[in-house]
Order: sequence, then structure tokens, then C-alpha cells
Amino acid sequence: MIARWAWPGLCLLLGLGALTLQLGAGDGAVWALDRSKAWGEPWRLLSAALWHWNGWHLAGNLAGLALLALLGWRAGFGMRPALAWLLAWPLTQALLLLQPRLPLYAGLSGVLHAGVLLAALALWRQWLGKALLAGLVAKLLLEQPWGPLLRPNDWWGGATLPLAHLAGALAGLLAAVILRRLRR
Repeated sequence: MIARWAWPGLCLLLGLGALTLQLGAGDGAVWALDRSKAWGEPWRLLSAALWHWNGWHLAGNLAGLALLALLGWRAGFGMRPALAWLLAWPLTQALLLLQPRLPLYAGLSGVLHAGVLLAALALWRQWLGKALLAGLVAKLLLEQPWGPLLRPNDWWGGATLPLAHLAGALAGLLAAVILRRLRR
């Protein structure tokens, strides 16, 4: 019974964490991923995903999180996808630190892409899993994360970092492989 609630529980943790940080954190630069401070302030590997630059940014990511929560609950994802997603959370930010030109980064979008990848793997034997993976790969290719680092985005009131989406998907894959190896 607990395993059925692991995925939606993680979604709830991410959502409430993001809302709490947004409402009471003050200066977001304290929580954002800052390449120059990340190793001395390792909490940024977690907090960067929870802080958002504005309300639209937060609302969009919370909507995606709600969809992933519903999908995981309805599909009955077990403990392993939730644990992999939990592991992918800091891994996403750690992968972003490999980019030497990284500005301050914040937001759930990279971690959400990890969740989509892990949902696709959990549902791989069904058409929905294959469709999710194909859609994710197509989205990543269309975003061209190897191109300009920041992309203007008037909808979010700032810029997006397509590299974060790729880092999230790779972190999700890496986390799934790690857990699979540990299981053996």
C-alpha cells in the first residue's frame, strides 16, 4: 500500500517544497544553483529545483507535477520509479554543473523531465510508455539543448535553459540504471 503512494508522495513533496520556498524564501539567489557556490553549499542541488523565478514559472511546473502525480498514481508506480526519481533530483543539478557557462539556475523543469523519462520506463510495456518516451525525445531534439544556453521565453517571463531538460532526462536514466544495478 505504501509503495502505491511513493510516486504521488514525492510529487507532493516537490510541490509543497516549491510553494513553501516561493512564499517564504526571500532572495532566490540563496536557493538557486550557482556554479561558484554549489560544492560549498550542497543543499543547492535540492533547493534549486524548488525555487522559481516567478509565479508563472512555478505554476507551469506545478501543473506538470500534478499530471505526473496523477499518471503515477493511476498507473500504480511502485517504489522503484519513485526512488529513481528521488535520486534524479540532485543528479539533475549536478549534471548542469558540468556546463561551465551556467548562469544561476532554478526551477523544477529538469526534475520534471527526469520524472517523465522514469514514467516512460515504468510504462514501457504499454503503448503509453513508448509514446511518452517518443514525445520526450522529440521535445528534447526540438529544443536543441546543444544550441544557445538560454532561450528567451516571454510566456515564463524570462528565459529557459533547454540543457536542464536534457540533464533531467539523463539523470532519470542514470538513476534507473543505478537502481537496477543495485537490485542485482
